[in-house]
Amino acid sequence: MGDINIAKDSQVGAMGAGSKAENNTLIQSQAAGAESVDPTKLAEELAALLQAVKGKASTPEEFAAVGKIAEAQIAARKGETGKALEALSSAGVSALATAKEMEAPHAVKALSQSMPHIATELDRARVTPWTQLGMRAFLVEEERLGPDAFRRVWDNLERYGICLIRLHGYAPEQHVLERALTHIGFPAESQNDFTGAIKDITPEAQGRANSGDTTGELGFHVDGTQDPTQPAFLAFQYVEGAVLGAESRFADASGILAGFDDEVRNDILTNLARHDAATFSKLGESYTGPIFSFSPTGSLMCRIRFDAVIQVHDECREAFELLKERFENHQYSTMFLPNRGDIVVFDNHRVMHARDEIYGEVQRHHRRVWIAVPRREHQIDYKMGIRPITAELEAAIRKRNRGE
Repeated sequence: MGDINIAKDSQVGAMGAGSKAENNTLIQSQAAGAESVDPTKLAEELAALLQAVKGKASTPEEFAAVGKIAEAQIAARKGETGKALEALSSAGVSALATAKEMEAPHAVKALSQSMPHIATELDRARVTPWTQLGMRAFLVEEERLGPDAFRRVWDNLERYGICLIRLHGYAPEQHVLERALTHIGFPAESQNDFTGAIKDITPEAQGRANSGDTTGELGFHVDGTQDPTQPAFLAFQYVEGAVLGAESRFADASGILAGFDDEVRNDILTNLARHDAATFSKLGESYTGPIFSFSPTGSLMCRIRFDAVIQVHDECREAFELLKERFENHQYSTMFLPNRGDIVVFDNHRVMHARDEIYGEVQRHHRRVWIAVPRREHQIDYKMGIRPITAELEAAIRKRNRGE
């Protein structure tokens, strides 16, 4: 099949004879592995789980599971999380079911991680939360855009929330962008105060602040925050690049949230799901609503930015500042300088974007499209938004969205 360049959770960068992987940043997700399990809390929950399983044990397999849980508890108490997970790998699915019934989250996480034959929440959510991500991990490089290429585009959008499309032999003309969009979704008819599906953007020093029209730095944000209906995807086609600066930066809300302890993560999501968490005011338009809510297609979406456009409710300020600190830390984002003709598409409910200041006399020129919703078949076949989210957490977020 030829050389295959990949960037999977296994940290393989390239596969195949003569293959190579350059400029990749491969970082194991903190949401997986022993490092993500708190040994102290795990030991406490395993003690309770041990008694529960012991009380129900009646077969040789169940008595063997009791021994494995006891072994894991001792290891966790010593802070040896890896040994605890190894012992739990033989505890069996009944132990996992009991831990879920007891609502012991650390034990559930440890048991799920230790059993490779049990699908995890990440497996079911078909998502890879990321902090830094090598550009080649989400790159689809082609000479033509056929069905196979767009399957890989959508696989990237589902897994990472972002895809960079690089076509060889094509000038960066608008019809190329329009053709690509037919496989993604339906463009919005307007963008802020601009009417039309495709907006040409050439930043100027005196351009409007907090927008792509300025050469100044743009902080992390999603587009359409002051619009009641936030676009599902954004697409940029890069026509001309700047001489210096203008690096594009992206950050994954799923990855940033996964870096918090489960309790902190859930507190942030429910706090910022408050029905009046923030007010967004721009260009004479204003919208007040939750920072985290669900889209019409059922995706958990983030409506956030870090500039003068947003005013956060006092009771949401602490959670907002926690998120802001992570987003603005460069270790939590990926950065690349786009080539002429590149098209980048990303999930505007999950992936935040920013841009460094533009220097030099050469004007940067790119086209922007707000994609209101993906094509209907893709709404069915692919999962989007921030994931994974448990049913209990989804219910709590929806309740806060309603003001309850």
